[in-house]
Amino acid sequence: MKRRTFLSYALASASLSTLPSFLNLSTAQAATTLTKANAIAALKAAVITPTALTNPATSTVRDYSGALMLAPYGMLNWYFANLALLFAFDQLTDADAFPLVKNHLNSYLRNLTSNKIILDAEFPTWNYTTGQPTSWQTPQRDRDSDDAYAATFVALAARFVTRFSKNTSTYKTETDTWWNTNKATVKSVAYLNLLVPLKSNGLTPTFRPDLPIPNHIQQNPYYSTTAEKWAACQVGYLMDNCEVHYGLKQLVTLLQAKADSEASYFNSFISIIAGGISSLYHTGSSAYRDSDATTTVSTGFYPGATCQIYPTVFQVTTELTPTRMTAAWAYFSAHASNWSTWPNNGTGLNNTPDVYPWAVIAYGTGKTTNTSLKTQGTQLVRKIESNFALTNQRPYITINELGFYLASLLALNLV
Repeated sequence: MKRRTFLSYALASASLSTLPSFLNLSTAQAATTLTKANAIAALKAAVITPTALTNPATSTVRDYSGALMLAPYGMLNWYFANLALLFAFDQLTDADAFPLVKNHLNSYLRNLTSNKIILDAEFPTWNYTTGQPTSWQTPQRDRDSDDAYAATFVALAARFVTRFSKNTSTYKTETDTWWNTNKATVKSVAYLNLLVPLKSNGLTPTFRPDLPIPNHIQQNPYYSTTAEKWAACQVGYLMDNCEVHYGLKQLVTLLQAKADSEASYFNSFISIIAGGISSLYHTGSSAYRDSDATTTVSTGFYPGATCQIYPTVFQVTTELTPTRMTAAWAYFSAHASNWSTWPNNGTGLNNTPDVYPWAVIAYGTGKTTNTSLKTQGTQLVRKIESNFALTNQRPYITINELGFYLASLLALNLV
């Protein structure tokens, strides 16, 4: 599972031959045109319902109910689930948003480790009548980061409480109870994963330095020494830190509204992280380095070009100056060839384009003030709608692209 290599195909550990016939991907099926309504329906259909799943290797029982599967018959990737709900949030009615987000947050909290990190899960067996998993196992790549998982969780929790604790909300009492019960844990997730690991350059590293090297890095032959493996864990990525900045801002907004005594403490780190993000801007190239592990700006589509739009996507206010925003988007457009015409060269299964990066891009155009970019973004949304196969037509659909699609409709005033 490589979050930084845009995901085009994700199933659980079961092979295609184990899927029921109606899901056999060797048989071409007609795409269903994507709309706001069926995108929301697809998100709701991804919710896990069993309250007790057993790991066949260890007999450990876990309750993943309420969390969103990455795809029909897919794994549970907490980061993508957080993103899906975070960006779909403003397109959901209160009646949909409240239980959907609350149940996911509760599942996340239940499954935190004692170190306040979260591990992904695969589902090796299924009930094909209900479309629900019947067991779980830990994948070799048990998480793709600590910082981005925590940042998107904190952001989602903060936005949930901010929205539903308003005096006009039907859910105010229940929301206030939820926050009072869980606020210490939410703060702890932010503190241990986003603030304690903060490096002297103002960037949060991908993985916690106080925890063992993750298996997928430990076993990666690309890193020949322990020092190289540790260095890989400590990279400060532009994309991740834009998410960290966003998550902390949402948390601080909530804490200030609640007159929480720790609001000023968390707020003091926002400018530090903003400074770290700013340090990645390469004036000679008029663009951002993708991480502090590089000294030059990449010319490739990902992450070199794509990361340029992340300060816009996650609204890093200090980077949204006309000069930097214009330069970053110009670099993106120059190095993401024909992005608005659905390029991607058919990287998905059965030569199907991977929707995810294009959904993020479409949303990003809606957060700019550039009329031309917005027009291209609108064209891209329409291509996504006509090329996006849903649910049982595409078991490898990822829920996060649904979230960004819904957000792009709102950002581009298409709903």
